[in-house]
Amino acid sequence: MWRVAIALVVLLIGCSETDKKNVLEVLTHIDVVADVTKVATVSDSLFVSDVLSIEGAGEPSFAEYDCTGGSCTRSSGQPLFDPITTVAQLVAAVADPRNVRSDIRRYRGIGLAEYNLARSRQGVAWTFSHYGAWLDYSAFETSVASGVTGDDVKLATAYSLSFGKRSGTDPAGAATWGGVMLGHTRHGAVHPLQGDAVVNFQLDAMTMDVTFVNIQNLETGNEAPDIQFSDIPVSNGGFATRTDTTHIAGGFYGPNHEEVGGVFTYPTALGAFGGRKR
Repeated sequence: MWRVAIALVVLLIGCSETDKKNVLEVLTHIDVVADVTKVATVSDSLFVSDVLSIEGAGEPSFAEYDCTGGSCTRSSGQPLFDPITTVAQLVAAVADPRNVRSDIRRYRGIGLAEYNLARSRQGVAWTFSHYGAWLDYSAFETSVASGVTGDDVKLATAYSLSFGKRSGTDPAGAATWGGVMLGHTRHGAVHPLQGDAVVNFQLDAMTMDVTFVNIQNLETGNEAPDIQFSDIPVSNGGFATRTDTTHIAGGFYGPNHEEVGGVFTYPTALGAFGGRKR
């Protein structure tokens, strides 16, 4: 962590007053950068939710992804997400001094932060909003990007990630993990969501139940419906199932299955989640 801090201090020399302010803001969030970087350096897997895309006033479209062996491949067979570049880009975004950051907070023992970034790419003015969470062996986030073209066509895309150091094995006994869900709505305006996550593993059936409750729209403050996944098959240190309208995939993190995390698609939301063993 101290090396990152020194590097940022060096950047202050010769910076404009605006740049100095931005770099100093990163220094106040250096613990977040260090914690997320620590998880990223040991990560060996990546899960990606389905990707929601909206153009203009049209209905949302989805790109489905299957994550195996750490990389994520679109249903058409095209690999678009891999752990090294995707996680590296995320860490770079967290450390970018041009970001606008929210206050850091902890909820249910998990660190939470929000950061926003404005960029122009190929004639589109984008605003990126990231809602992230981190534990000791894993991290997850949901991303929402809104754009406007030169012809005033509005675009939007959103997806979620879960990554970390996989346990590689199934738990040896029944267990429960408690944590947080971060996601976003999938109909109409794309709004961020946050809820409580409860994950239960049944050893006799080798299945998982994942429940998200107390879900709140972070922009409107409105409550959202609970989300429930039941009887998810567990094998080889991971779990996954997909239907026509739902999708959930994830794994156990840490040497002793201390943490769990994953991503999901549901009729009312897309998101990611993580938790610690109780």
